[in-house]
Amino acid sequence: MSNDDLANQLGALALALADDMRAAAETAAGEPGPAAAALVLAGHVPDLSIAALAPAVGLSHPGAVRLVDRLVADGLMQRQPSPQDRRAVQLQLTPAGRARAMAVQAARTAPLRQLVAMLDPGETDVLAGAVARLLAARVESMADALRLCRLCDHDRCDNCPAERALPA
Repeated sequence: MSNDDLANQLGALALALADDMRAAAETAAGEPGPAAAALVLAGHVPDLSIAALAPAVGLSHPGAVRLVDRLVADGLMQRQPSPQDRRAVQLQLTPAGRARAMAVQAARTAPLRQLVAMLDPGETDVLAGAVARLLAARVESMADALRLCRLCDHDRCDNCPAERALPA
């Protein structure tokens, strides 16, 4: 198979998986758009700021503020004053928010688990190595890592290739 043929087929698979993951995550989050990623990131990154959240979920700063307003109103997230900057807030999940974030992660993982189950162990090992290399190649900064891993189940990624690829 040529690289162009592989790229074309990989694109089709990536798009199908992205559609499946997005639909499942948004359903679990209870609203369309970046709420699912915001919940998962706030659960993974202690004291996440709106400034860090916005680019990670693909929103402007005002858009991220409005998203956080909705999540706070829904009882899923809370704001705490930042001890470092009086103008900033730190985002933390409520217990209901943590439960919702876990549901989002489980929903996002289901179509992936189903697909990977079709592979035999040797294929799984080859794919794991290739995926780790490809993920690492996409990371040049912490913002890249946050965006790339915004829906990851961080408990399943003890040796995260995105984190390993971060510049020291």
